[in-house]
Amino acid sequence: MRQRTTTIRATLVIALLVVGVGVVLFHGHDTPKKPAPSTSTTTTTTAPGTTTSTTTTIPEGAFPQTSALPPAHTHDLNGRMRALLSAIATGNPAHGYGAFFPLAAYLQTKAGGGNTEDWHYRLIGHFDQDVATYHRELGPHAADAKLVGYSVDDAAAVWVVPGVEENKGPYWRIYDTTLTYAIGHQTGSLRVSTMISWRGEWYVVHLIGFNS
Repeated sequence: MRQRTTTIRATLVIALLVVGVGVVLFHGHDTPKKPAPSTSTTTTTTAPGTTTSTTTTIPEGAFPQTSALPPAHTHDLNGRMRALLSAIATGNPAHGYGAFFPLAAYLQTKAGGGNTEDWHYRLIGHFDQDVATYHRELGPHAADAKLVGYSVDDAAAVWVVPGVEENKGPYWRIYDTTLTYAIGHQTGSLRVSTMISWRGEWYVVHLIGFNS
């Protein structure tokens, strides 16, 4: 009886060993799986009464005019002069629209009606033509033109009061600003006929002559 019990126990031990080895071998041949990519979704819920911040772009020239006489050189004017020369060099007037007197400021300056159309079709129309004229004058290597500098005669600036030139708002006006450029080793200059002020900065309004 004791021998039979011992035999049964030995048989059970062998069976367990065989099963254990099989389990080890089975898992040893499993191909590890890559973990599934985790995703997180952030949902923002605005409860009633919650204040949210928004960014509003205010058009240039929208703030009221000031009586500040613009300096002959400013960081912003440097950028406008570079933009103006880029327009002339490429023959693409849109590059220089940032140098032009803003529409919102023009609407605060001019009396009467139709000023939006006047700005778009007369002033910008003449600016486009003048850019094309200067582009042709620079010649076949116009695209190589680089800004050397510019000269603004602040001492000759005039404060233009309402009632003059159909204006309802005042501004400083300056004639004959000189834009100096270089193409290779050759330098030259272009004349900016008229610039007027807005809040202490100069803007182009007539490039060649005074366009009526």
